[in-house]
Amino acid sequence: MKFIQTGWKIKDVLGGLAFNKLEEELLESSPMVKLNYNRIKSSGAKKEVSKNSALHQARTCYSHLAGVAGVKLFKFLVDKAWLAESASDKKMYFELTPKGNIQLRLKHVEVLKRSQMVGYACPDWTDIGYHLGGKLGKVIIDGMISNGVAIRNLDRSVNLVVSIESWLENN
Repeated sequence: MKFIQTGWKIKDVLGGLAFNKLEEELLESSPMVKLNYNRIKSSGAKKEVSKNSALHQARTCYSHLAGVAGVKLFKFLVDKAWLAESASDKKMYFELTPKGNIQLRLKHVEVLKRSQMVGYACPDWTDIGYHLGGKLGKVIIDGMISNGVAIRNLDRSVNLVVSIESWLENN
C-alpha cells in the first residue's frame, strides 16, 4: 500500500471525526498500520466512549458494523488474510480473498456479487482504528443479523449474541 498525505484538515460531521495536520508520511507496510494523526472526538463521541455505552461497543455506521466490535472484526479479517489490500490511490480498499470467501460461507454469510467483495477502511470514532465499510461490510453485518449473531437496534447500537472473536473462530 502506498499512502502519502501532507498537512490537511477535514471534518466529518456525521462520524464525529476531525483530523488535524498530518505530517508527511509514506506508509508501505501492513494495511493495519495506524495512520499518524490525532483524532479529535466530538463531545457526543467522547461521552459514549467515557461511559462505554452500547454505541461505543457495537453500532452501525451507515450500513456496516462499527465500534469496538467493528474494529475487532476488521483487524481479524486482515490478520487472518480473509481480506487483502486492493489497489487504490484514494482510500484503503480491501477485497475478500478466496480464503475469506470460504470462511464467511462456513458462517452462512453469502457474498454473491463481485461488487460485494470490496470494502474500505472506515475510520472509527470510538477506537483508534478502522472498521470495514462499503458493500462487503454491509454483507457481513446483514449475514450476522440473519444468522442470529447480531441484533440491530433502533438507536444504531448492535447487540452481539456472541463475541466477534467467538463467531469468527468457530465454524
